[in-house]
Amino acid sequence: MKSKACEKMWSMINVQVMQNAVTTCCQRSMDTLTVQGIKELGPRLFLDQLTSVRNDRDQFIQHDQLPDACAVCQETWPNSLWHTWNSWKDRDWTTQQLADLRHTDCVNLIEISLSNICNQTCMYCGPNNSSDWAKLTGTTISDQSQWRDQFILALYAYIEQHLNHRQGDITYNFLGGEPLLNTNIYDIMQGLISAHLTDQHPDRSKQMMITTNLNVKPALIHNLLAVIDSTDGWTWQIKCSIDARGSRGEIIRDGLDVALFQQNLELLLSHPRVSVEILPSISVLNVPELADLIAWILSIMLRLGLVEQYGTRWQFGTNIIHNPTAMHPGNLSVDYAACIDQCLAELSVLDGNGQLSAFVTHLENIRAMLGSKRSDTDRAEMRKWFTWQAQLRQLDYWQLFPVLADLCGPR
Repeated sequence: MKSKACEKMWSMINVQVMQNAVTTCCQRSMDTLTVQGIKELGPRLFLDQLTSVRNDRDQFIQHDQLPDACAVCQETWPNSLWHTWNSWKDRDWTTQQLADLRHTDCVNLIEISLSNICNQTCMYCGPNNSSDWAKLTGTTISDQSQWRDQFILALYAYIEQHLNHRQGDITYNFLGGEPLLNTNIYDIMQGLISAHLTDQHPDRSKQMMITTNLNVKPALIHNLLAVIDSTDGWTWQIKCSIDARGSRGEIIRDGLDVALFQQNLELLLSHPRVSVEILPSISVLNVPELADLIAWILSIMLRLGLVEQYGTRWQFGTNIIHNPTAMHPGNLSVDYAACIDQCLAELSVLDGNGQLSAFVTHLENIRAMLGSKRSDTDRAEMRKWFTWQAQLRQLDYWQLFPVLADLCGPR
């Protein structure tokens, strides 16, 4: 039988240290925990010991429904990230297999945002994930090192007491802020590697992943490559966040230097053990620019002789801005479907590569979302939010992004 059971509810753990919060899929509502709460749970934190997680899993299994915590996918169904991120979407289940899910440890991806240290103020971000945003808004962020340290101890214990004793691949993804600016990242990575030394399944696939804006000094990229050279038995993937290039890209992702991004990208690709994922966050502002971004990345890969290695050395990633709702791509009219068609045309050079299907599905989902948020209420909320952003940054967004006049009226 088919089921709406989503892999991410079982296989993924997302941790936001600055918010003292844990969830499964990063698009799902979070549970906040105290330091004492983490200490009491210990390694069970990564199993099924959070009441909300147990209840939401039951909602999938018993009622074949997306739980309320998965509001992002509820809102965009059937064009949701459930169809892009969920490898179980076409799976046929027996009643027993679904029942067994209640107590099965399927975790294969642990995402960790260690701090808000960041050198960019992306329009859709905020103080909890960007120290520059905290400065811009005058927000005081308290020290969360005690919470972080208690969580890391629980993670090491989970690896040694549970993960090392069952089969299955594992990936650790370090998020930001900007993780390459975080001085603790390599110590924690080394701790993870050490925790796996007692692995009863030493042949399992183990991967370190870093989600970065790639706008750091090249010396930090060289530091990363030196760490990669010093590790054996691990694969490395670097997720490179960029939404558009040119002046508009540098406004959406304030602090972006496109030339520096390209320099660091090519430096990463020069290392044979590194794979990269180009990760644009799809929003109302970058859909018109997305085909240009794709063409630019393809030109780099063509020059480096890597076009044929799509899916092994490099690929496009999938993400959509749902919050703030003013940046949701659904605010665009269906006329912008032509922009998605142009993206698909650019990707035709990769025709025949089976690894491309996930990104194509992602683009088709975005096309289907266009026009879904065009009510008077949506337009008013959008106008209010962009007016606030313009005042905060002292920029004329209506001049910089003429599409806003169509979306929410003249300034």
